[in-house]
Amino acid sequence: MNKPRYIYKYHKLNIFFFELITSKEFYLASREELNDPFDLSISISKDSFQKFYIEKYSHLEYKASDLKNITDLFEYYRVNEKSEYNRLLKDVVPQEYWENRTTCFTEEANNSLMWSHYSDNHNGVCIKFDLSKDEKLNNSLTPIKYLKRIPEIKQQTDFKKFLYLKEESWSSEKEWRIVSNKIKFPFKPEAINEIIFGLNTPNNIISWFSYLLEGVYLSDVILSKLQIKGNRLIKTNQWGNEVNISHFRPKKISKAEKEKWKFLY
Repeated sequence: MNKPRYIYKYHKLNIFFFELITSKEFYLASREELNDPFDLSISISKDSFQKFYIEKYSHLEYKASDLKNITDLFEYYRVNEKSEYNRLLKDVVPQEYWENRTTCFTEEANNSLMWSHYSDNHNGVCIKFDLSKDEKLNNSLTPIKYLKRIPEIKQQTDFKKFLYLKEESWSSEKEWRIVSNKIKFPFKPEAINEIIFGLNTPNNIISWFSYLLEGVYLSDVILSKLQIKGNRLIKTNQWGNEVNISHFRPKKISKAEKEKWKFLY
């Protein structure tokens, strides 16, 4: 998959955003902090659990009945008791898998759903990153693969693949992510190309940001704000330049339609 030059991160105006700007680091969330309960999670069948259990404890001697008892217990917990199910999972799943955290990006420069979900209903921002300015950031990004149904893990090599799988219902996000066992991921300040403020962000906050960026050596970053003009969504930067970024294009009106609705013209 071709990697885009620009990648975007929608963000609320919260403490993590200010830390991102001032420290030039991304915060990586744990699986418990993600909005998709299946994200970074795993599911293995009874047969797979038995296979992993035998691989891990091949040095021990045990009866077939003992193995059956523990796999039956695993199946019971899988359906009825999540905490015990996770305890047995952790016994056979590599430890490093449980320590994985992630920070997420998108190819979408203007996605109305993402503005609502991740930028506090247009009160937040969308940060534009230029990957050509930061080789480490560029090399650390992996695209998400979207599937109709996430399969169960069948072998040890599947664990890493599952970090980059999501259900098809999330496909509109066109997500790329960084996965690591670290809490923070540093990036080069020159990688930030633009900060786009949502429709509902107060103008005084944007003015204050121009002073903040100078103080943290990001004075070259473009500041833009979304606005609605008629039936168009535009983006205006600090120099007053306007860019039409609306996905909406009015259809051509026929003469008959104009006559019918002439009071509008």
